[in-house]
Amino acid sequence: MISNLPMLTVVSLESLNELAGRVTLKRVTAGSVVVRQGESASEFFIIRSGRVNVIDETPGGDEEVLRSMGAGEAFGELALMQGTPRTATVRAEVDAELFVVDKGSFDRLLADNVVAPELAPSVSALMSVWSMPPFRHLSAGDAHTVAEAGHWIAVLPDVDVVQAGDPGDAYYVVGSGHLAVVEDDRVVRDLGPGDYFGEVALLLDVPRTATVRTRTPARLFSIDRAAFNKVIASAFRTGALRVTAADRTVQERT
Repeated sequence: MISNLPMLTVVSLESLNELAGRVTLKRVTAGSVVVRQGESASEFFIIRSGRVNVIDETPGGDEEVLRSMGAGEAFGELALMQGTPRTATVRAEVDAELFVVDKGSFDRLLADNVVAPELAPSVSALMSVWSMPPFRHLSAGDAHTVAEAGHWIAVLPDVDVVQAGDPGDAYYVVGSGHLAVVEDDRVVRDLGPGDYFGEVALLLDVPRTATVRTRTPARLFSIDRAAFNKVIASAFRTGALRVTAADRTVQERT
């Protein structure tokens, strides 16, 4: 099972054999938290059996299930690779068995090998792109384009990422944190992990229709106009992606 994971296809057989001798098996009962949002990362997980839910926990205590994962899928690698806190909570939906790789083994056997040197961008970058809801429909070629063109930015609380009236030059996906969409000094929508914004100004070639302000520290993935037009715009035009609710009202007025 471990050797069949897409992200490990470029790892040497020798490293995989050593890894197999280092993994441990963890059994979790339905409802148990495997990792908690905001905690430091120390392990990588592969689901042997059962299902888990990836959950965003808001500052107000609400929860949103972002994704459900089953046997053969893996989670936890990005926080280890990037040295960042967990961006979501993972909770067992049913009783589950998980292969666990500790950080030391991951760093020594996988971190450098998960990336294929001849590939640009790396396998880990593609996995990062495909992990974001707006990009899950992309082909490998289009995911490469997004990964090459995009970059992550860290933003402090109470910062305007975009301001109403500014020219539209980028599209954003929320990796972690929470933001507010503000129109006429009124919050019209909250944004959290997996949400996106900035598409209307690019689709219609108009100034920004609203201000988007961080409520908490946030990590955002940004792609420029050229990559958006090449890869993402068609998904909005065909209905595969929907214009965000706050922006749709403005679009209808235009």
